[in-house]
Amino acid sequence: MMANLATVHLELFTSILGPLHGLAYTVSVIAAALTSNGRHRIWLLALVPAVGGLLAARSLPSRRPSP
Repeated sequence: MMANLATVHLELFTSILGPLHGLAYTVSVIAAALTSNGRHRIWLLALVPAVGGLLAARSLPSRRPSP
């Protein structure tokens, strides 16, 4: 948070990191929607700011190889 406050007025950082952050959020929501297999809970979890992608990934069924 302190790094965010320190760089908020540096236009070079904000012009690069702002769109990059938005793209990462959008990609995590789309990836969750594509891998949810009709389970609404997974892509709804992806909509949670900051930790949604991690929550959605944890709620996906594990794909362990069969012995």
